[in-house]
Amino acid sequence: MNRPVLLVVLCSLTASLAAQQSGAPAFEVVSIKASSRDLFSPNLEAEDPCSQAVPRLTGRTLASSTTTLYALATLAYNPWKQSAGACAFAMRADLISGGPPWAKSQRWAVQMLLPEVADLAAYEGW
Repeated sequence: MNRPVLLVVLCSLTASLAAQQSGAPAFEVVSIKASSRDLFSPNLEAEDPCSQAVPRLTGRTLASSTTTLYALATLAYNPWKQSAGACAFAMRADLISGGPPWAKSQRWAVQMLLPEVADLAAYEGW
């Protein structure tokens, strides 16, 4: 399975899990593109798949310009119901294993638009 298809599947699963847990509808639109190194901040630790990878909620949009598939998987699996530190904790505890090596290294720019009827409070920890 190629990388963009795998990311679309993971974003769909993340939205589906969030919808099941909160009763919120799925995303209206999702945009996924390979991230440009020009978008990386000087503080981004390239070897850390969690470094600056968590999408942020602004209005109805969840977005990150430097996320990894691994970070998105930790959000989809996230039993802690929070984003702050969840990715790093999952990595330290080795809760998510397997997958191709690029899942932790390739950076992606993602934007996910929530429907107008979405309960934004359900996404606040992201």
